[in-house]
Amino acid sequence: MRKQNVSARIVFAGLAFLLCGCSGASRAAPGADTDTIARHDSVAELVAASTRVADSHQSVSMDLDLGREGSGSCVYHAESPSVYAYRCEFDSTENGKPGRTVLVLTPSVTYVEIPVGQRHSDRKSWLTIRAGEDPALFQHEFGTEQIRDLAVPDKMIPTSGATIVHVAPDNMDGKSATRYTIDIDTAAAARNAMTGEQRSQMKYLADQGISTVEVNYWVDAQDLPVKIEAVTSIPKIGPLGSTVRYRDWGSPVRIDVPSDDQVSTVLELGGR
Repeated sequence: MRKQNVSARIVFAGLAFLLCGCSGASRAAPGADTDTIARHDSVAELVAASTRVADSHQSVSMDLDLGREGSGSCVYHAESPSVYAYRCEFDSTENGKPGRTVLVLTPSVTYVEIPVGQRHSDRKSWLTIRAGEDPALFQHEFGTEQIRDLAVPDKMIPTSGATIVHVAPDNMDGKSATRYTIDIDTAAAARNAMTGEQRSQMKYLADQGISTVEVNYWVDAQDLPVKIEAVTSIPKIGPLGSTVRYRDWGSPVRIDVPSDDQVSTVLELGGR
């Protein structure tokens, strides 16, 4: 079955490498400022604390900068770890043409808004893809695995083989924050990754001869994520960078899932 192209595909080359980026900046060894302001002695402790407090807030808004791959924003709301939804909008350039992709992601279904010129009718305005129907499309073409991890610190940042190398006070949007610089051993992270996506990304970097990567992670006074930033130079590809900024933790978020009469299936859209 041939799938019809849905506008510009969501571009997650940058976001995929958010988990394993290295900024290339010089890294300072832990010093006096680390001893006086650090609240956590290990990446595992830091990420666990961030995950606990993030889970308790149940909602957040996010701004994404995917470097040359585009930009976007997402909102997230969860009733529980297994009942949640994301709504995201991405702007990108594909084949020299700007495009926008809108999606709603739930644990089992991704809804992708169909561009007006590609709809069979105005009523059928969304494409629906279920996880079990086409796993490769669900997880990779639309980047759903990366999206699903955005609000979960312990999936965004590998802890195996990761070391805090620098801690410094910072200011983000007029509020106090703490920046943790984290070095990640790619081979160790690949061996002990929590998710398949982490494992494949770290193994790829290790196979490319990139043994250590760097991620900068900002948290506020409660250990809520404020920003994650990474830029990786990939051989024969060049630098790929991503930044996710978090705001409005716990603020009301409404995400409407398209109704059945608004959606089409891949089969209905394919074969033109």
